[in-house]
Amino acid sequence: MRLIIAGCEYAGATTIAHALAGWARDNVGAELEVNDVFKIPHIGPFEMTDDEVAQFNKMPAHLKQVFMWHNMSSHTMPPMMEREDYILVGFQLDEAVYPPLYHGYGRPWEYAEAVTLARHYELSVMEKMPSIVQVLVTASPEVIAERMKEAPHRHSLLQEGDIKHVLQRFEEEATLSLIRKKITLDTSTATVDETLADLIEKMDRHMSVNDLRRIAAHRRG
Repeated sequence: MRLIIAGCEYAGATTIAHALAGWARDNVGAELEVNDVFKIPHIGPFEMTDDEVAQFNKMPAHLKQVFMWHNMSSHTMPPMMEREDYILVGFQLDEAVYPPLYHGYGRPWEYAEAVTLARHYELSVMEKMPSIVQVLVTASPEVIAERMKEAPHRHSLLQEGDIKHVLQRFEEEATLSLIRKKITLDTSTATVDETLADLIEKMDRHMSVNDLRRIAAHRRG
């Protein structure tokens, strides 16, 4: 199972990615690695200190861009792309939406605009993982704003005044994406379990033969 799961912050992409990984472990016998390292300052498999985040945020925009180029590219090369089970959270959609708005690079009139690079990464992934599925996780602006107030993220990126714009940009980029297999999930009124059930139902038509074999073997054993 290979997926890109992305969406506006607070829509629930990370939550759904981990829920799917748990389901896959219990029902497929698969160890779905969740790679959630594509949204500055959440850029590695470790929790940065407040001081480290402050230092990173002070870096010039072009250095942040170079860092993210390496980060993105490292996840589209062997051995990463050879894995049977793989989840990229945010990935090219995050990079297309957030840097032009918050990090000062990748804007339409600049060198190496983020939208163009997003299409490049999609082609690279499609070449190596043609079975990959893109999942857009969305919610209403009102629900996003409510979640921001009730459970604010540490080092949150999204600003309340940008919610509608960011939601629109994710929808635009998900539509423009060259990934062929696409799913959309709306978490506005659904619980995590309900959203996971919706995803699994929609994933059914995108399951590889090997995925189906593993599910059948897991049920028998």
